[in-house]
Amino acid sequence: MVTTFGTLIEAIEIVKALPGVVDAVSRLGLTFKNLVASKDKELPKDSLIVVITTEEQKRLRNLIDEYYLIDKDKQADTIEKNKARKRIAAQACVILKSWEPFKDQIPDYKHLYAFFCEAVPTALAGG
Repeated sequence: MVTTFGTLIEAIEIVKALPGVVDAVSRLGLTFKNLVASKDKELPKDSLIVVITTEEQKRLRNLIDEYYLIDKDKQADTIEKNKARKRIAAQACVILKSWEPFKDQIPDYKHLYAFFCEAVPTALAGG
């Protein structure tokens, strides 16, 4: 499995629709432009980072796929979609926390971590 940052970028696109996230991002001094800078970057499939987090990455992919199914459902409401967005954000944060020992090898780690592990929780807490 080759890890592309595209999945994290896809997660950003989904999660940024949560109420308050855009404001929380700007309060942290981030922009969505610098969050997506790593979109086409990849980590080698045999990288220790990838090996350690393969199952967590699969879980994130599954959560994103589940979100798309909910989003397509005409009966799904905003509350249900936001619950799915929150699960995606939490899983992305789990991955980034597990990558912390390798953060110097990860493009835009600081920005991605700030988004998923700081801005989103702050927005969800109403701050």
